[in-house]
Amino acid sequence: MARIRDEHIERARQVPVRSVWLRLGLPDVREGAAFSSPFREDRKPSCQLGGDKNIFFDYGTGENLDPIALVRKVRGCMFKEAVAFVLNRPIEALLDRQQQVITTTAGGGSPPQQAASGGGFPLDAIEQLAQVRSWRPEAIRALGAESRNAQAPREVHFPMRDGTGAVVGFRRRRSDGRPFSNGNKVLSVKDSDSSLMCPWPLPEQGPVLVVEGEADACAALSAGFAAVVATPGCSVPRKAISALQKILARREVVLFPDPDEYGRKWLERVGRALGNARCAVRFAPADDLDLDKRLRREKNPQEALAALVRDASPFIIRDNEKGAPRLQSNLTPLILPNEAHGERLSDTARVLFPILAPKHVCFQRGGKMVEIANLDGEQALCILNADAFRSRIERHFEVVVYRAGPNDSLVLKPTVCPGEPTKSAPF
Repeated sequence: MARIRDEHIERARQVPVRSVWLRLGLPDVREGAAFSSPFREDRKPSCQLGGDKNIFFDYGTGENLDPIALVRKVRGCMFKEAVAFVLNRPIEALLDRQQQVITTTAGGGSPPQQAASGGGFPLDAIEQLAQVRSWRPEAIRALGAESRNAQAPREVHFPMRDGTGAVVGFRRRRSDGRPFSNGNKVLSVKDSDSSLMCPWPLPEQGPVLVVEGEADACAALSAGFAAVVATPGCSVPRKAISALQKILARREVVLFPDPDEYGRKWLERVGRALGNARCAVRFAPADDLDLDKRLRREKNPQEALAALVRDASPFIIRDNEKGAPRLQSNLTPLILPNEAHGERLSDTARVLFPILAPKHVCFQRGGKMVEIANLDGEQALCILNADAFRSRIERHFEVVVYRAGPNDSLVLKPTVCPGEPTKSAPF
């Protein structure tokens, strides 16, 4: 078999490792500065890039990678493909010519086929899947995905994690996007626990999107949303529910159910579990498409996803106990502030005013809340006091509040709007 000439290998090892790092889509870091490893949970910066040895060095594990080894780790490719990537040249141009002639003559065939990609070297499984599904390769890699199988059909393996971030299994997809022989597009590796797929460590700021499956997660990550957690499809086992509650406790969460009966059941199960974990739960009402296809039809997926997150509705945990009050379904829920459980007056106002304003029933004038009223047959603006505004709220919203439930959970209960929030509201 033909081998790459030694001078090409040596030249590849001298290519600045930081330039290769950036071409691989890894986070931009300063050469010589300490940073956290993107390959493992690393809360204290313990890695460096570059230096006299031109390597990536991880002080936590002792791993040191030259440019070629770094490419092999990230892309999961063979040594020849890694050298070709570093030098940005076709593999055939790097082979020893004498060895190449011997190999061709012995085989009685033509030289190896030119690589499929425009850069002269074959796409790895992750890049091929990204091309087929219109995702960004960096989005797939953000989930910790790995390229598997050197020969077609190649596969991408997505790691599944428990509540501590430990990998407990993998889900498989073919890199060409086609189903496996049994007709399924996704299969689990043998002996895998069915659990969550997400970037790890999960970003700590902002809301977290929870979706059904890695396809929706890749679409959201491709649209620029960094904090995304995917369940293993619509059927979520108990261990995955426990992991969700552990890593998302008390965070703001937006759920994206699929537009079918299974999606509705997923929404109820996941929404209730996260509500019991004291999360502020909202959901994007299902369209006729799942999130992946929904974003694919948009000219600007980033803006479209931001709008879906901004306009998401509060998720209501409905009390199913016999004889317990049930929430109505024809009015928009309005969650009253309860600082003991993390809700503030500003959170309530953020829901109230965008819905009330288009109805043109209340207005602000001179720093006061007013409404249109009939006085002696003529229309006039009348000031609304706190008690009057309370009654107007209850006409247009289903007023609810979080109350303590069993097992340290939270449950939304119907209530009446008290006077204090309306008196302190910023009208």
